[in-house]
This record gives sequence, structure tokens and C-alpha cells, in this order.
Amino acid sequence: MDELNRNRLEAIYRVFDKFALEDTRVFYKATIQRHRRAAGQVNFLRALASFMAGFAAALVGLIVQSVYVSGNSCITPATPDQLSYCQFINTVIVILMMLAIVSPAVGGGLSTLADLYQWDRQISLYDESLKNLAVADARSPDPEMDDDTYRAALMAYSLGSLTVMYDEAAQWGQMIRTPVQIEEFIKRSQDRAEGVRLPVFKISEPQPSRNPMGTEDDALG
Repeated sequence: MDELNRNRLEAIYRVFDKFALEDTRVFYKATIQRHRRAAGQVNFLRALASFMAGFAAALVGLIVQSVYVSGNSCITPATPDQLSYCQFINTVIVILMMLAIVSPAVGGGLSTLADLYQWDRQISLYDESLKNLAVADARSPDPEMDDDTYRAALMAYSLGSLTVMYDEAAQWGQMIRTPVQIEEFIKRSQDRAEGVRLPVFKISEPQPSRNPMGTEDDALG
């Protein structure tokens, strides 16, 4: 196959730059922004849940201290107004206690969600891939280069870009790939099982039994 001329090389460079490198760069940037937004929202909700738990617990302690410990108006209410007031205070205390119990559970669920999706790890992965794409883009061919140099620069540029994309995709394959230690252990076990020869037991055929009393003809004779 004849080598590509200069016009075809430049056309290949423009197509690769627009539909491969630039699209990948846009995808990386959009993914980073999406993961940062999701991580920021979850972190805000986790902080809010922690704050609500602490605030509710502190407020319950303050109400109990001021109403039931320092004063005795709700211990033995004398008037209907005091009874209504005490019922309202009891309702507020129950709500705050429920909030102090539920908020840590919500925060724990959000922490589990963050560990499940691993937004921080994905942000680091795509950010590093974006930086590596910039390094690969720096090797892009220049129109002022001669044909041989242009061809070599295009090869290095395309290979570097594809390597970055391959490395980024390989990160996800590591999550579902069987560890090498387990594969080696299984292979050794299979080889050991094939090398073991089990003993072969021969089953002897039963011999016909002889009648100690003799046959019927012998008895008659």
C-alpha cells in the first residue's frame, strides 16, 4: 500500500482532531462537572444532616433544662393554658428527638451513596485523563513541517491520544476483572488436579459356588 500523501494526512488529522480528540475532551469536561456537582450536593446534604442532628439534640436539652428542670410549670400544670403549653412543648421535644435520630441515619445513607458512586475517584480519573490529552495534543503536527516529519508527528499525536483513551477505559475494566492472584491459584489447582492419578480398582467376577452336599445325581447314584 502506497504511503498517504500530504493532503490525506492533513485530512486525517482534521477528522481525528474534531471527532476523536475534541469529542473526548468535551466528554471528559462534562463528566467532571457532573460528578463535581453531584459530589457537592451530597456533601452539602451530609453536612446539613449532621448540623440538624446536633442542633436538634442541643435544642432538646435546652428545652428540657428550662421547662422541666429549672421550672416546674409542666410537671404539675394548674391551668388549661399551662396544659396546652406543656402539650405543645412535649410535641416539639418529640419532633426534635426524632430529627436527632433520623438525621444521622440520613447522613450515613448519603455517605454510603458517595462510597458507591465514588465521585471523587471519577473526578480524579477524568481530570488526569484530560491533562494527558493536553500532553498528547501538544504533539499535533504543524503545517510547516515537511512530509516525513508531519507523518511522524501525526503518528505520535494519534497514538498518544488513543493511549489516553485506552487507559481511561481500562480503569473501569479493573473493577470487574478477576484478580491475577485468584486466576493463578485456580490454574495451579487445575494443574495439580490433572497431575494426580487416582488408583484404578478392578472388580473381580464372582466365582460359581460349589454345593458341599454334592449334586442330585451324585446323591441318587
